Amino acid sequence: MDGFLALDVAKDKLDAIVSLGITDPGKDLSELPNQFKGFKKLLRHCQQLGVNKLYVCMEATGAYWHKVAKFFVEAGATVFVVNPKRIKGQRKTEQKRSKTDRVDKGLILRFMKAQLNDLQPWSPPSEAVRQLQSLVRFRESLVSERTAKKNQIKSQAAVPAVVRMAKQQIDDLNRDISELDKRIAEVIAQDPKLHEQYTNATSVPNIAQVTASIILGELRGFSEVRDPRQATAFAGLDVVHEESATLKKPPRISREGSRLLRSAVYRVAPGACRRSGQFRDLFLRLRSRGLKTKQAYVAVARKLLEITVAVVVSGQPFDPHRYQPA
Repeated sequence: MDGFLALDVAKDKLDAIVSLGITDPGKDLSELPNQFKGFKKLLRHCQQLGVNKLYVCMEATGAYWHKVAKFFVEAGATVFVVNPKRIKGQRKTEQKRSKTDRVDKGLILRFMKAQLNDLQPWSPPSEAVRQLQSLVRFRESLVSERTAKKNQIKSQAAVPAVVRMAKQQIDDLNRDISELDKRIAEVIAQDPKLHEQYTNATSVPNIAQVTASIILGELRGFSEVRDPRQATAFAGLDVVHEESATLKKPPRISREGSRLLRSAVYRVAPGACRRSGQFRDLFLRLRSRGLKTKQAYVAVARKLLEITVAVVVSGQPFDPHRYQPA
């Protein structure tokens, strides 16, 4: 018998609803701890109901869902981890105005059943990829903190004591960032697959060590993303068009996805546009068509990401003749 388990995951608890078959509205389960004993109780309850094929769905909110998702994958269930905005879309479709744990898990259940054939099953990343993703995200948080301290120093309101302490903190952050860079390099070097992907990614012009590490970490070693269009959508660099009979808005990027991945490729776009080569040629063509500088940078960033993904997926280093049209 097919069983459907929808989870609303919080820091300390799980709200669940179990359904047997497509037409069953489901039965609520009492609040369970977001711990191994709670996971085990949920699985045992499903088994007692006679479920032999279990589908589990939850939102990708924060980091609280990782353990429960991994537990059910290892238990043999098919697990779906979906973007919260898709559940928000389900709420709008059903015209639900209330937002409670009870309402949310019901929405997740109905969304899973409606989209069952189109959802992509989730699988846990390898240990090396998990470490890489954690390291690059922590590194980015330290870089942001360092930037804030530098801005404090430049502020006209900063007194000498503040400047002195800020400089000391910047020195400490620089040491921590350097240490993180070494650990990131070690993780990549020790994993053959990651090392090959990293080598091919850095063969792309303007994609250096930091950007390549972020791409590999955020795309989870390409375990789910297998083509350039998927990557641009994951980064929120996909183009959105809004047009109707009476309305026509300018195209824009969705910004729905990994902010870190999006900002990483955008940061290297201006440098790529200043250097001679296909990316500068692309930038100049876009500007000649009337795009503003920032819009052209975004388009170049998207192209950089697309080419990097294509190179990594192909398993071959960057060939300038193959990607000459950009």
